[in-house]
Amino acid sequence: MQRYDNFLSELDVWKASHIVPRPQLIPKFANLTVIRLIMKMPFRKNTLILLVAQVMILSFYGCNNEDPNDLHAYYFPYESYKNGVVLEYRPDKIPELGNEYWYMKSFTDSGRQYLITQIFDDQLRFQQYILEEYVSNGILARELRMLRRTDDTSAMLLIDIEQNGVFPLTFKDSLTRYIYEISWQDPIDSLEYQLIRNRRLTHREDRMFLGKLRPAWHTEILEELKTTSEGSTLSSWSGKEWYAKDIGLVYFSKQITAQFERSYYLHKIHAWEDFEERIGPALVQPEMNN
Repeated sequence: MQRYDNFLSELDVWKASHIVPRPQLIPKFANLTVIRLIMKMPFRKNTLILLVAQVMILSFYGCNNEDPNDLHAYYFPYESYKNGVVLEYRPDKIPELGNEYWYMKSFTDSGRQYLITQIFDDQLRFQQYILEEYVSNGILARELRMLRRTDDTSAMLLIDIEQNGVFPLTFKDSLTRYIYEISWQDPIDSLEYQLIRNRRLTHREDRMFLGKLRPAWHTEILEELKTTSEGSTLSSWSGKEWYAKDIGLVYFSKQITAQFERSYYLHKIHAWEDFEERIGPALVQPEMNN
């Protein structure tokens, strides 16, 4: 599996910072000029209508400045999460897996934009906490914690983030892989773990999510898990994701074994107020290191 020696190479993969395209002033100026000429010249009525229709087409083209390769509104739709929401995910194929509830909130600290994700199981028990930062050319993982729970005990694990490139903000091509690597030691079973994720964006298309046709990006994932005790074992699996515009993650699956696929789809977006009393006391607070 391909790996990078350090995260600087990953930033090089993403190239330059995202640049918002400048408004297309020339077509608008040209439209005004054409209108003046039309009004002054003795054209027949049908000719005037035809030219005005052409001007309207030019105006529409001049205002359509959206970059199809811009990913800002897909993985990390900052404005959508400012007030806090709870995304309810349901199992796609195995109901016994139970629902998952993801609390998502974006905020700004010292001029920097962040996203908090906190995951709860179907009994609304805390499972995982992720803090990510929005930088000029991608999303970076800053802090990750997981709750390790058994029948007898539980322990909060602070995960070491070795490579923190999570998601780009501009689509480059369908061959580039973005590397994310974490490691941790489990105090309950005394094992060491290392997880490496390769994410590759493949294409964008309109798909039905939450009852509406929405533009969405598809990604493919390869994950490799190394478990170390006296010796080491290596496991790997593949997966896929869909990210919808202004929502974020709407579908994800991992083919853990030939017989077991863990897949979920976004069922509903809840207001934070609907869950505040039930999960509010269990929320983890971020540790900001500026």
